[in-house]
Amino acid sequence: MSSTVLQVVADSFKDANIDQPLTSFSMEEWPYCAALNIVNSAIADLNRLGSYSFAETELLLPYSIGVNSYNLNTVGPYIIEPRRIMRLRRELSGQAGELTETNYRDFQKRYRNGATMTQKPIAWAKFGGNLHLNSIPDQDYQLTLYYYQQIQPIVVGVNDNQPTIIPEYHIDVLRDMTKAYLLKEMQRPDFTNQYTLAKGKADKLLARSNEDVGLPAQLPRAF
Repeated sequence: MSSTVLQVVADSFKDANIDQPLTSFSMEEWPYCAALNIVNSAIADLNRLGSYSFAETELLLPYSIGVNSYNLNTVGPYIIEPRRIMRLRRELSGQAGELTETNYRDFQKRYRNGATMTQKPIAWAKFGGNLHLNSIPDQDYQLTLYYYQQIQPIVVGVNDNQPTIIPEYHIDVLRDMTKAYLLKEMQRPDFTNQYTLAKGKADKLLARSNEDVGLPAQLPRAF
């Protein structure tokens, strides 16, 4: 059975030799009252490091007539961070194929100089938290977005008693990072060593560092 976030945080408190067990995020005594901020700071730090292989997922974009752009903040169950998008693909039988991601400035030059055509989309770009298709789809091509999820922050009563997307065999990464932020909260001198340990473990799990995983990192060499 996968550990819940509350269990992971409770283990980090136990590892730090805190007097009594953490039993909920509603405890009022310090440092228990800081537990929610501590674990969410740890999660934010892990997300900033980059994308993790265990966070791979996909999303079927909803089809609507006349629609060729999507708000990445609302199209999925959680906000999709644009730099974590790997690819966009048509999955409709007989029309399957990957769309080409284009830098938004080049995308505008090529596809936004006149009326937008209604046809099979072949390219896409992202800008301002939105995903744009080069054309208006003339049918449902079952456009599927492949991307890395972020580890979601904890909201008490919503997901504090649910497992995270981190698999059980890697959950020690979250526990160790949470312990580091707990030691920081308590101004203990062993914070630095604990943080170095936690970050080292997280670095080994990164699928990609904190960069755009869709567009190439550099332009091809000119010949």
